[in-house]
Amino acid sequence: MTVESDIEYLSRRIEEEREKAEHADNPAGYRIHTDFAREYERRLQALIADQPVPASMNGHVA
Repeated sequence: MTVESDIEYLSRRIEEEREKAEHADNPAGYRIHTDFAREYERRLQALIADQPVPASMNGHVA
């Protein structure tokens, strides 16, 4: 799996879990889906942090 598809997958799962939380029938369901969304967000941020910054983004000219 490429880094792009990992980013796309995690982004999609975040949105899906937020949607499920919004439509949960009870507080426990809301909490579980919110927790899942937060975990996917944590993983996404970690993945993004591990990516190299393109030269045009870090003050250097390629």
